[in-house]
Amino acid sequence: MDLARRVHVTLVEGPDHPPDLRSNDVRVYTNTADSAELEEREDENVIPRVEREVRLADDAPSLDEVVEHAAVLASSTPLPLSVDLENGYGPRPESAALAVQRIGEAGAVGGSIEDWGAEDGIYEQGLAVERVTAAVEAARRLPFPFTLTARAENHIRGNPDLDDTIARLQAFGAAGADVLYAPGLRTLDEIGAVCGAVAKPVNVLARPDLTMDELAEAGAQRVSVGGALTWTAVAAFASAAEAIRERGDFSGLGAGPPLDDWFR
Repeated sequence: MDLARRVHVTLVEGPDHPPDLRSNDVRVYTNTADSAELEEREDENVIPRVEREVRLADDAPSLDEVVEHAAVLASSTPLPLSVDLENGYGPRPESAALAVQRIGEAGAVGGSIEDWGAEDGIYEQGLAVERVTAAVEAARRLPFPFTLTARAENHIRGNPDLDDTIARLQAFGAAGADVLYAPGLRTLDEIGAVCGAVAKPVNVLARPDLTMDELAEAGAQRVSVGGALTWTAVAAFASAAEAIRERGDFSGLGAGPPLDDWFR
């Protein structure tokens, strides 16, 4: 498999005393490159999401490639994995079910299915619910607890209709999804409206203008930072490189992190 293709994988549980992702605890998900050992030393409610990539590819990975990559990660870390399955690699309910089945067989303990596809756009709600139902049924057939997250993509796909988003999440919850996620909610009022309208834990995408306490007070029980930490690191790298190129200024290199402490 070409490991240069981009695959998103989330580390979700510790093997000795795994947290119940369907509990009421508030947890943070991070996308940080190759950070499993670093994050494993932190608070148990900070769940590292590892995005390992050599470069960004122009074409999306296939399900076969994602499954192979996830299997490599599952065998390389003591932490179980959850995989971003996007639309399940096909519009039909059977596609979503197969994606969950195969990623579970590869060693993942969770995954997400969204209601948007690159070719079809946002799926009609009835079809979206059928897809979540099929994914849930596939998850329940696995011989271990599999946490299924259902995503409503409206707010990042040009349709910021809060009422429709809530209706979709309610339907996904009724279909058996363990966690509900509407990336792109922008205000505490929107987050509060979603959390107050559904019966399952809600994941939200972190924003720099909102604090963890504010998100939790609004009802969020899962908080993802997406790729923001990666891009924060990239911005620091670029700033230091530009200073060297333009002014011969090496001050941006600063002091390195305490690697000896982190990896001892």
